[in-house]
Parts: sequence; structure tokens; C-alpha cells
Amino acid sequence: MKSKIGFTLSCKSFRSRLLRALHSQLQRKTFANQVSRVSLAHASHTLRMQAHSKSKDFGSLCNSYGFTLAEVLITLSILGVVAAISIPSIYQNYKEKIYVTQLKRAYSLISNAVDIALVVHRNDNWGSRTFQKYIAPNLSVKKDCTLKTNCLPDIIYTARYSREPNTGYCLPNRSGKLSENIVYTYSTKLILKNGIIVYTRDNISSCPAEGSCYDLYIDINGEKGPNKYNVDLFQFAIYKDKGLIPRDGNNGMGCNSYTAQVLREGKMTYLKEGKTW
Repeated sequence: MKSKIGFTLSCKSFRSRLLRALHSQLQRKTFANQVSRVSLAHASHTLRMQAHSKSKDFGSLCNSYGFTLAEVLITLSILGVVAAISIPSIYQNYKEKIYVTQLKRAYSLISNAVDIALVVHRNDNWGSRTFQKYIAPNLSVKKDCTLKTNCLPDIIYTARYSREPNTGYCLPNRSGKLSENIVYTYSTKLILKNGIIVYTRDNISSCPAEGSCYDLYIDINGEKGPNKYNVDLFQFAIYKDKGLIPRDGNNGMGCNSYTAQVLREGKMTYLKEGKTW
């Protein structure tokens, strides 16, 4: 009987201790959850406050670094002035590079044609219309206007003469008008397929073994402007012993040719220097 009572008491005490332990553990979990909820709420509140503070700072930053309408207009005016000053110079340099490139191509093309003629016809008589007879067959000719009227385009060439009136021969003829007959009767006048216009002064009976035979004018872009001597119209000399030679300095007829300088330097500095010829 005593053993049953003792066992019953021990079971009751065990259950009561177990219940107290469970209750204590439940209280600890509840407290931990409460602490977690408080921590989360505090963290959330802190983040909201920081975001609001940064938003205010960003707004003040935008307001402090903004531009007024007057400042924008002044800036645009300054940019317009700078563009008005720089764009013409940039465009001029661009056009200059085009002229230089066209001159180099024309020189290479016609120089090769002259060299071929010298190889084949060096021992022949280089008299009147030598270019037409010996050199032109080595070029792609679109139209031969030699001794023809109403054949060449109605172009008027100009030159920046060093004296007035022009007493030299800067241009193919004194008027500068291409469609008129050039002063030399036997001048060759050709229009190539690439648009280049070529004409010569070869009113000679024979070409010396050494020295210049005659002058050659090359319009590197044909009918396109500006049709100016030393800009898109260049002067060369043909030698029986040297081939096609660019004119350099005084051409012997009262004008200054810058053909050799352009081919040598790759630029037209004389245009900016205001030189005359």
C-alpha cells in the first residue's frame, strides 16, 4: 500500500515538474518572440527614417545644383558663338584635304600616262599635240575637245594675281574662260571619264632632250568649283628627260605656282597666309 502511494506521489511530482518546465520554456519563447517583434519594428522604423532623410538630402541637392533659364540661355549663346567661329575653319580644312587628295590622284594618274609615253615614244619627235598623240591614249578620255567649239564646259577660272592687270600666264588663257580658244593653236583639251579636265600649251615644233617641253594644266574636279588657280587648277611641266614635273614657285611666266608645295607638304598653307600669285 505504501509503495503504491509513493509511486503515485512520484508521478504527480514528475508531472508537476514537467508542466513547470514546459511553462517556463513557453514563457521564454514568448519573450523571445516579443523581443524579435520589437527589434523588427525598431529596424523597420530606422530604415524608414534613413530613407526619408536621404530623400530630403537628394531633393535639396537637386535644388542647389539646378540651372536657371538665364544661365541656360547664356550657355547656349556662348556655344553658338564658338560654333560660328570654329565651323568655317573646320569646313575649310575639310575642303583643303579633299583638294590635296584629288591633286595627288590626278598627278599619279597623268604621271603614269606620261611615263608610258616616254618609254614608247622617247625617240620620236615630240612636236605639236604630243600630249594628244602620245599621252592621251594612256588615259581614259571621255571627250576630246581639241580644236572643237562648244565642247568644254563654260568655266571661268580666276587667280589671286600679284599685280593688275595680269601680264603673266597663270591661266590657260588671259580671260580665264575655259570655253574660249586657248591662245596656243595646238593646245590639247581633254575631259577624262573621272571628271578631270586637262589642257596643254604645246605650240612647239620639237621638244628639247633636256628642259621643259610645255605646260600642262589639270583641273582636279572638273566643272565643280571654286575653279581657282592653285586651289583646284594646278600647273605642271612636261620634260622629255624627267616626265611630269609639278611647277614650283615662279612658273617663268609671271605667276607663282604652288603645285609642288602642295604635293610635298600635303596642305595649302598659302591660302591661309594670304599670298598672291
